[in-house]
Amino acid sequence: CVVTSARRPTTLHYMQDAAQTEIDDVVEVGLDREPADEPSKVGIASLRAIDDEDPGGSDKARLMGTPAGSVGEGLVVNWHSYARPFEAGALSLVALLQLAALGGGDWLHGTNRDAEPVFAGLRAAMVGNQTGRLDEACQPSDPSDRVTCAVKAAGGVAATLLTLALVSSLLLLGRLALEAMHSRGMLAVAVAKLKEQHVPLSSLAPVRSHGPPAAWAALLLLQCLALLQYAASSPASLGAGRAELGFSYGLVRLALIVSMLGSLAHAVSAGALSDAGDELLLEALDAAQSGLTGLGKRPRLLQSALLAWLVIEVLRWAVAVGWGGLLALYGLAAQRLRSRLHLKLWALATSVCLLFDVLQLASMPYAPLQWLLLLCKAVALFLLLRFQEEHL
Repeated sequence: CVVTSARRPTTLHYMQDAAQTEIDDVVEVGLDREPADEPSKVGIASLRAIDDEDPGGSDKARLMGTPAGSVGEGLVVNWHSYARPFEAGALSLVALLQLAALGGGDWLHGTNRDAEPVFAGLRAAMVGNQTGRLDEACQPSDPSDRVTCAVKAAGGVAATLLTLALVSSLLLLGRLALEAMHSRGMLAVAVAKLKEQHVPLSSLAPVRSHGPPAAWAALLLLQCLALLQYAASSPASLGAGRAELGFSYGLVRLALIVSMLGSLAHAVSAGALSDAGDELLLEALDAAQSGLTGLGKRPRLLQSALLAWLVIEVLRWAVAVGWGGLLALYGLAAQRLRSRLHLKLWALATSVCLLFDVLQLASMPYAPLQWLLLLCKAVALFLLLRFQEEHL
């Protein structure tokens, strides 16, 4: 925040200089004209009024053809213009993750009484090398099928909730597509035909204003309910040992994270955030932009390793919930602050983390994602310790 607030006056001064240059040109032209050309003073007074009433510079940015937004190094970045594309991308990813989860066969896995591995999906299960439908395998009259019937019931409810969530995401994505087509004039013929048939388009205004927020709320709620219901209703054991939630369940958990980010982008594009919240978000984006630019070769390598670490930690949410990404974020913040103390604290925490990762991997089967994460941590720590002075 300190860096951001220090950078904003630089761009504002740039805007003021540009505005003053325009004023000087107007005054110079006015001096060459007859005294009757007084209207030029009105333009000067208007610019001065804007300077007094709009210290943030957004109106001046519009006058100069520069998009208003957060400030970068000598230029203005309109972060709001990225909100709608980010929302569309998030919805597309959410829809794909939900489709993969619906068709996935690893919502729950464990071992049955015959020591055979069992992988249960929402509609079917694989026992050993054989696959069968849960509704056919479940016999309520047979006490030995109690576990199978419990898995079937949990999967049926979760499938219904997740299907409704998929419908919500597709409706939101379709709405964005229609708005994009309408803004490019691709729906002009259809709108004209509706007007000819005296269709009251004004009656759709409440749907346009309240429909998207309601659909986003429904999407988040349905995803949470699907995760909660399946975790609470699925059996603790499939016959022998403890049953574990699988990769397909984790895909919905990952979709929930992406949905939260997409809903934030929708709130920004719809202007639903308060002024304080909007300013806080812009400052955070400004800080991230300044931290990701203007670095040397080796600091950029360290930053790349930290970003790869962060991405892998997010992807691992499809396997298990973990908060290791916070340590990567702390490393990025310490690098941006160029603080010797914070960099040393991060190096100490990463060293301890590496030690326990090695101990965990020693007892784990082949886990490529975990090994890749270990490599990113080791590379980041090496780059910091070997070239410490270049990061300060």
